[in-house]
Amino acid sequence: MKKRILLVVIIGIMLSCSETNKNKQTEDVKIVQTQNDTYLKATVDGVAFYTETPSNLSSLNNFTLLAADKGKNQKLKIFLDESKGPALYTIGEGKISVVYTSDKGTWIASRVRGKGSIDISKEGNYLKGKFSITCTSTGNATDIEITKGEFKVLNKNK
Repeated sequence: MKKRILLVVIIGIMLSCSETNKNKQTEDVKIVQTQNDTYLKATVDGVAFYTETPSNLSSLNNFTLLAADKGKNQKLKIFLDESKGPALYTIGEGKISVVYTSDKGTWIASRVRGKGSIDISKEGNYLKGKFSITCTSTGNATDIEITKGEFKVLNKNK
């Protein structure tokens, strides 16, 4: 009987130690996940669009931001040719285009269609921005509203 009690105590200790290790691993994962400072989020016609991994493909004179919401097959591209860096950019002025695609179609805002603005600021090694855009359909669908847009990406042109 004493051997069974001892065995139960040892198994209990082992299980409590392994549970502690599981919790520690979960905490470590959470720390890694919260260190990812890049994101792009917006509301597209009332539906949330979000990614933690937008791509900043900027070069010397342009700003190109690509984002994909993997779960919903949505993609958003923001392109500014002849970018002046941090500034307020208005759709219809200069070479600016925004393309939103989903399984329902493609919508564009550019010099000749759509409206809105993109406000880019610099914060340390990052570019941050806010945007609100109306895109028009390339097919027969109605316009879409992209509101409450925000992003934070590494600044490639420091």
